[in-house]
Amino acid sequence: ISFVPGRTECAAGRELGLPDRILELALTGIEALHLPLGLAAHLQSLDLPVRPALIVQADVTNVTGGTLPPTPFCRTIDNLTEHAVRADAAGISARLFEIPEAPALAAQCLRNIQRLKTACDRFCIPMLIDCRTSGTAQIQRALDAGADLIAVDNPSDFAALTSSGKRIPFLVRIDAATPDARQNAERAYSAGASGVLLKTADSPTDSLTETARAIHALSRGNAFLTP
Repeated sequence: ISFVPGRTECAAGRELGLPDRILELALTGIEALHLPLGLAAHLQSLDLPVRPALIVQADVTNVTGGTLPPTPFCRTIDNLTEHAVRADAAGISARLFEIPEAPALAAQCLRNIQRLKTACDRFCIPMLIDCRTSGTAQIQRALDAGADLIAVDNPSDFAALTSSGKRIPFLVRIDAATPDARQNAERAYSAGASGVLLKTADSPTDSLTETARAIHALSRGNAFLTP
């Protein structure tokens, strides 16, 4: 689950802060939580028999959809891989944007990924490349950059993987707030996805946990970090 910071009102009217919401998600049985570095301690401090793995977001960006900002950027956190090791992370995630109106942004993302890949290999941490624009060309660039996992918006974009002959797990990004989230997850698994990256933005906690449990039930037999 890709967790977006914020306070959320559940159906009963109880306002959940960040630690409570992370706990609610951790109790759904999901395999991993995708968190900014600043929230990692909330997950790793939970006293649970089984805890989701931690995937750390490696970069910060001002490109969030809608109108492109005047000076778009995507910057990695200094010494991110060392921070991830100390947080006992199972992997890190780096974004890859390719927007025609902002060619410098793609170059910045690829430089980030190249530096992170070297550090990830040194510490034996899998790297997820999160492809934020559609197209098989971007998938191919993620493969060439050495991705251990790839996240896409549409499973049809992953045709490049079949033609490359590489066996790399891919995740399909799904918005938990959409009414057809479960049907989208079914289609993703039918297309061969190894997992679902469930976005939490604007999702009421009660419906999010229900959706997460339902998709987790669908995913049994689809390992999150295994080709």
